[in-house]
Amino acid sequence: MYAGIALFLAPLFSVNAAVILLAIMSAYDIYAVRQSKHMVRLAEFTRNTELFPGVNLAPQQTGKTATSEETTTTGVLGGGDILFPLLFSLTVFAAAAPQTNLFIATIYSAMISIGATTGLLALLYTSSQNRYYPALPFITTGCLMALVIVRTVHTF
Repeated sequence: MYAGIALFLAPLFSVNAAVILLAIMSAYDIYAVRQSKHMVRLAEFTRNTELFPGVNLAPQQTGKTATSEETTTTGVLGGGDILFPLLFSLTVFAAAAPQTNLFIATIYSAMISIGATTGLLALLYTSSQNRYYPALPFITTGCLMALVIVRTVHTF
């Protein structure tokens, strides 16, 4: 579903507009998790349902252990954490494809995806257990670092 939405919206954006969109959505993600906490309430409400529009990174584990009654471990990415980097990657592809061949445009798009994944891995490496973090700022940082690398090779 996210790929279809991103594929539909990508031609509407330039790379600069997509950068601005990522920045705005990252700021909103910080606000929604840290200040208003409505994303935290939404994640807690939908944790036990199968209706959550995102990805569960660590399956929920519950059971009795020797040290505690119940252990819960979850890692959740919301729909925006998936949609906006995918939209950005497709926007880079759409901008590079007319000026290069499709193989090079695909490489550029893959580099953006690798940057997003690296940003997410940085969040997972630096995060603490049982806390909520806005993921999109980390993912956006990875996307933008990859864009800097792509733009040093080719300007579009």
